[in-house]
Amino acid sequence: MLVKCMLPNSIVESEGFREWVAYMDPCFNLPTRHTVKVSGMPSLRKFVDETNRQILKTIRWPNVSCDGWSDNVVRSWNGYFVQGISDDWVMHNIPIDFREVKG
Repeated sequence: MLVKCMLPNSIVESEGFREWVAYMDPCFNLPTRHTVKVSGMPSLRKFVDETNRQILKTIRWPNVSCDGWSDNVVRSWNGYFVQGISDDWVMHNIPIDFREVKG
């Protein structure tokens, strides 16, 4: 949820979020921000990286593209993606990297 909704790790320490989780499942032990950062994020990244590697192996003719944009604080960003159709005819768009552009 943190990644999909692009929420900060600190949400797990928010009183409202903790109350909502307790209401949804009183037995669930909500992790701390430190636990999410140290355990959750690295294992999620490893899972996503491995999944993307497996998908990339099935794309015979990949297309690499770059997209640039700026945010509301006037910082510029580049995103790098690989797109392609896998052997099972599924279209994939895999983000490879995001970099802030200085200057």
